[in-house]
Amino acid sequence: LRNQPKNPKVLNNLGQVYAKSQKYKLAENMFQAAVVVNPGYGIAQVNLAVLYATLNFHEKAMMHVKAARDLGERGLLVQKLDRFYKLK
Repeated sequence: LRNQPKNPKVLNNLGQVYAKSQKYKLAENMFQAAVVVNPGYGIAQVNLAVLYATLNFHEKAMMHVKAARDLGERGLLVQKLDRFYKLK
């Protein structure tokens, strides 16, 4: 991160490490930073959706699922979240 502070992949990966360590606020900050640096980086939107779903912030989760889908993300997590939230 020190060498590439504005690399969305680095920010996203650090967010995943924090999320797996249950450091949810730090994870949220990293995922959001990745989106700010690159608004078209859909995987960070997916990770925000998963994080918010985990924390039972369902409105926020749905918003980020929709954003990820709008950016072309169609992976398994997006499909599962779509079904969970019954999004169309």
